[in-house]
Parts: sequence; structure tokens; C-alpha cells
Amino acid sequence: MTKKSKKADLSIKTNEKLESIIENLQVNNIFLKSCNVDCITGPGVIESGEINITKEISHSGALSTDRKVFICFVTMKLKGLKADEPQFAIEACFALAYDILTPESVTDEKLELFAKTNAVYNAYPYFREFFQNTLVRMGLPPLQLPLLKPLTKKQLATGNNSTTF
Repeated sequence: MTKKSKKADLSIKTNEKLESIIENLQVNNIFLKSCNVDCITGPGVIESGEINITKEISHSGALSTDRKVFICFVTMKLKGLKADEPQFAIEACFALAYDILTPESVTDEKLELFAKTNAVYNAYPYFREFFQNTLVRMGLPPLQLPLLKPLTKKQLATGNNSTTF
């Protein structure tokens, strides 16, 4: 088997695992677990076109002892830079609780795959809203975050979970 076909097989297996866990989890609750904001500049100091935004997204999860609930924590950190100088920083962690419909078919590998893909996408609209409203409350321009781009098959197969705007 060539290297190319091995990668294709891994990608297919990854997609099948993801599909099976998606069908098995149902969102129960999404809530803001924690947040931290820092307005380094003051109101009126920056315009929306002057800001370069960097982001960092991470996730972790916990499975209930009865294996009927999976809670995923998605943390997103954004920094606004103007000419490489920090202007603001916003960090929020959203907790997502999922009911597991058939616990016997759940594996740690499937839950990890779900957390790095679906849970991040489920939390992202909440973070976008939080980010925009928080900027306004800090007296800064109401910037809108773009939508996330889905992970490619290659990223899923190699374990690269760097989601992009």
C-alpha cells in the first residue's frame, strides 16, 4: 500500500468515527464558564480597520462516571494588535454538555475527535457574539469575527486541529 492510500484510509476511518459520534451525542446545554478581558487602550483610540486579530482555540473534555454525559470546554483567546502593539485581549471558556444516547459505543478517541471539531463549531457562534458585545462594552469598534473554516480531511487524519477563520 502506498503512502497516499494509507492517508486516504486514515481519513475515511476518521470520518466514519466522527459521523458515529455525532449521531450519538445531543447537545443539552451551552454556557459561559469563565472569561477574562483586558482593554489596554481606551475608547476612541482605534478604528476597526487598524486592528489585526490573533486567535487561539483549545478544548478539553470530561465524561461522566455513568458515561451518559460528555462535557466539553472550549476556550478561545483573541488579541487585538495595532502595529504589533496589544490593544485588547478577550478570553472566554464555554462549557458544552452533551447527552450520550448509547454510552456503550463511545470511545475516548471518538470523544476527542468530536471535541476538536463539532464542539468547537458549536461554541463558536456564542464566542463571536460575546466578543462583539464585549468590544462595544469596552468602548471599542464592534468587530465581527469571520466564520470558522472546517477542518480538512488531512487535518483530521494528521491530528492537526488548527481551525482557521
